[in-house]
Amino acid sequence: MSAEALHYWRLATQYLDLTEAVSTELVRSGNPWVIVASELSDAQYRESTTWSDHRIGVAVLFNFYHGVELVLKGFLALGGSAPPFGTV
Repeated sequence: MSAEALHYWRLATQYLDLTEAVSTELVRSGNPWVIVASELSDAQYRESTTWSDHRIGVAVLFNFYHGVELVLKGFLALGGSAPPFGTV
């Protein structure tokens, strides 16, 4: 097995594990978007929507896509091809 391929796959699992953990927390929190209150400061709204997809969705998708990219680069390295741009 290629050491370079293992490197890509180990790094990929970190991104994919992070995506899974954040997604689980998002679901657990109920994905709050609208908060009904008589008074609510910006800080309170941010605290209440910490795990909302409208606040963290893009970052979660970035981590997921980067994890998939690293998995694919691992397969390229295993097959003897140089991954695009030679970077992680």
